[in-house]
Order: sequence, then C-alpha cells, then structure tokens
Amino acid sequence: MGREDQRRALTSNLDAAAAGEGRIVLISGDAGIGKTRLCYELKREAADRKLRVVEGRCSSAETSVPFGPFMYALRFRLARGEGPAVVR
Repeated sequence: MGREDQRRALTSNLDAAAAGEGRIVLISGDAGIGKTRLCYELKREAADRKLRVVEGRCSSAETSVPFGPFMYALRFRLARGEGPAVVR
C-alpha cells in the first residue's frame, strides 16, 4: 500500500535483469515500514519470471560483521548447492 513508486523501480530492475543486465538492489529503512513485505513481493515476481534472487540481510545487532549482507548472500547460495557458481 502506498509503495507504487518503489515497486515500479524494482520492477524496472527485474525487467533489466530478465534482459540479461545484472542488478543489485539495496533496500533500507526504519523498522516496521514494510521492507520485508516489499522484498517478498519482489522475490515472488522474480520467481514467476524464473529469475534467480540472492538475498543478503543485516541488522543493527550485526554491525561488527564486515560485509555481513554479502556473507549472508554467499551462504544463501552455498546452502542451495550453488558453490561452483560462486567461485567463477
């Protein structure tokens, strides 16, 4: 609700990714403003289009972990058996 501009921008990135242009999207904001729901909708649309989504997360409790979201994303791919693709 009320996130049409953000959804349009994210959908534009999905369109570009589907056309073969890699994309990285960072979503941030205060707690409770709907980031998780927005990400859920984006991942659902990406899955409908058969696009791969690699998700990274962080929180204020993890501020001392360098590159925390990227480490989360690597673990995400490794857990799905995508290790060889990660090292290319």
